[in-house]
This record gives sequence, C-alpha cells and structure tokens, in this order.
Amino acid sequence: MNSLPPMDTNKPFDPFTAKAEEAQAQPDAYAVQGAVLRWGAAQIINTQRAQLEANPIDGIAQCVAAKLSVPDWLATAFLAQYWLAKHGTVRTWDEAFGPANPARAHLSIQRVKHQNPWAAHFVTATPAARAEVGRILGLTPKQARDAFPTGRKNTPGHKPYGDKAESNGAANANDPFNIAPRKVPKK
Repeated sequence: MNSLPPMDTNKPFDPFTAKAEEAQAQPDAYAVQGAVLRWGAAQIINTQRAQLEANPIDGIAQCVAAKLSVPDWLATAFLAQYWLAKHGTVRTWDEAFGPANPARAHLSIQRVKHQNPWAAHFVTATPAARAEVGRILGLTPKQARDAFPTGRKNTPGHKPYGDKAESNGAANANDPFNIAPRKVPKK
C-alpha cells in the first residue's frame, strides 16, 4: 500500500513558501514583526519578482525591512549585478543598480513625498493650499507644485460631464447643464 510520508512538523517557517494558514498557526503570528506580517511581505516580494530581479537592491531592502531572509532568486540577481560593478564591467554603481532617485528629481521633493505621504491627499484642492503646505515644509511654490500634483485633469479631451457635454471651456463653466441658448461666435 502506498502511503505518504508523515509531514515534518519541526520544519522552520518559510514565509515565501508557506500558506496563510501556516503563518496564522505560528506562535508569534500577530506580533509586531510576526509571522503573518512576514508572510504578507514575502507575498508582495514574490508578486514583484520580475521588477525586483531587474533592480534587486530594492528587493534586498524590502527583505531587510520585513526581517526576512533573502530568497535565492533575489540573492542571485543581486550578486550578478554586484559583480558587474565590482569587476569593472560597468563603470558606476548606478549603471549596475540604477539611480537611487529619478533623473532630475529635486531631493527636497523626494524627501517630502517619502516623509509626508499624507500631505498629497490634503493638498490637491487649490494652488494656495499647496503653496501654504510647501511654505510650512520649507519648499518653494514650484517645488510644492511638483511635489503635490492636482487631482483634477486639465488635459485636452477630458470630459468631466461625459461624452455629451461640449468642450468649449467657458460656456460649460458658466452653463454646465446647457440651459442657456448658445451664441454663435462672429467670424
């Protein structure tokens, strides 16, 4: 008779291969850096595998932040790029791992986006509000405008009232429900 071998109940918890039920069954399941949070972080890392293989330093940072051991595929991708930089195949670390910030990004704007992500949700209403929050955070009005984009679409072809609304700007702003008769412009 074929029988399955008994399950090894003493194997260590691996958040990359475990199921949610296994994470919940751990003694530290709901601790601050517990098994459930480590399992969730591992699932996010697994779903981002293609992106993280291209830029493994971000994956290493995510593993360290979640207190996870680095999976083999991520370690292999990191070492491949590390040795390219170490042995001079590429000229700079940025060529091997990519730049830390986007090209031409102002560091104060990047700092505000990472330190105050809540601010973008409250500052999308008016330019004056963006300028005021920028002043409080020590940004110039242009930096505040770049850091906190508006939530409104001001692009050609955007129809806030659907396809039936005309797109002649001022007329729609003054009469959005088409109540007043339209004037034909003089030529």
